[in-house]
Amino acid sequence: PEYTFNGCISLGPVTLPDNITTIEQYAFINCSSLSSVSVTDNSLLSSIGQQAFYNSGLVSITIPAGVTTMGNSAFESCSALSSVTVKQGCSIIGNDAFKNCTSLHELDLPANVYNICNRIIDGCSNMILTLRTFPTNSGTARFAGTSGDFTMIFKPPAGQQMIIENVMNDGSGNFFHNEYPDGNFIVVFDITDGGTIRIEDNTFSVSGFPTGATFKFINGQINEPQYYMYMGTACFIDNALAEWSDDNGLNFISLHWDANNCQWF
Repeated sequence: PEYTFNGCISLGPVTLPDNITTIEQYAFINCSSLSSVSVTDNSLLSSIGQQAFYNSGLVSITIPAGVTTMGNSAFESCSALSSVTVKQGCSIIGNDAFKNCTSLHELDLPANVYNICNRIIDGCSNMILTLRTFPTNSGTARFAGTSGDFTMIFKPPAGQQMIIENVMNDGSGNFFHNEYPDGNFIVVFDITDGGTIRIEDNTFSVSGFPTGATFKFINGQINEPQYYMYMGTACFIDNALAEWSDDNGLNFISLHWDANNCQWF
């Protein structure tokens, strides 16, 4: 039920019974000594409710494969949370899911996560974020509100093409809603898993995009369409700095995007 362990400040690590299908909203809110929650491989858990672990003492969490939905603010203000593993299966991450998780600096989302709501890492800093599929829902500020350095990695699975669009513009796909990180901003395109990438026109070319951002292309010649496709003449902001690495991740070469004719030189 809701508020099951609300404010149980002495509640330590918990192992959930296999027959629980939902962690209800507010279930472990303000449980400051709750450092971990475990489930077995036979768990029937399928959803985590709104603010289920709000302001709890979680240090690490593994979202099992059966969980498809993570509710709004599910882990908000878990300031000690430093490790999050999301298994293949989760498809929806609600608003503010990891907001103000100030110890969390890395988040790797599996290919099933196609619905990412707004401000899921608001208040986090120095983030490394890996996306293995491009979200298709109408978010407007999915990753807004972070500070410090920010590395965003697009890494499609084997045999799949990731179509990247509307990342920076003011349309329905905006990732930052013009609230860009204030540190080093690096965008990485990584096809080491065997996928390919297609970048739509105007995706990274709005005037508000950080001029100091760096684009890195990992594996595959950036001008060979079997690896990377560019759909238009303004995929990137004028003269954006970019780097390309060989198959060993070495020999980075500085390049610049010419938005007028969609060529690298």
